[in-house]
Amino acid sequence: MLSEICRTIEHAAAVHKLPVDYLSRLLENQLPADINKVARSRLGFAYNTVTEFNMALETFQKLLAEEPESNFYRYQVARNLHALARYDDIDRHLGQFPIKDDSMDARFRSDLAYDRGEIMAAIDGAAYRTRRMREAGNYRVALDNQQVSLWRSALVGRASVADCDGLIAQGDQHG
Repeated sequence: MLSEICRTIEHAAAVHKLPVDYLSRLLENQLPADINKVARSRLGFAYNTVTEFNMALETFQKLLAEEPESNFYRYQVARNLHALARYDDIDRHLGQFPIKDDSMDARFRSDLAYDRGEIMAAIDGAAYRTRRMREAGNYRVALDNQQVSLWRSALVGRASVADCDGLIAQGDQHG
């Protein structure tokens, strides 16, 4: 039984690593600039998925260097610095590259508030990004932020089974 569980875990880890391997091989080829940029961005997310935050950070820092006005890359660099608990570097990064999109900034600051134990501020930032992403029609990002807000709400007894069922239904509808 234990060996079967270990094989299952090894298989799952290998499956999660597939996008990293595929995108890394793809980027060894000469690609049109737009496809190269998208592939590198997706590689950054793939690194996040397999918790290789240093590699994700390096990927997004390179993209940010090429496009320093990009709020998306500013946000992703900040998120990876946060995942690595590099708080001094976060301050320097945001000093040089402030996140100018209010919902990205609110969500990022809510993650920092969570780290400080400020749960209500942590809930509010994720809920705000949820609303903004819904308004923009970006349901995948809205659902991601809603689940964070709901999980944080559960920590202070402000989430119900109905709230969870509602989120699951929305995921089924838009997932």
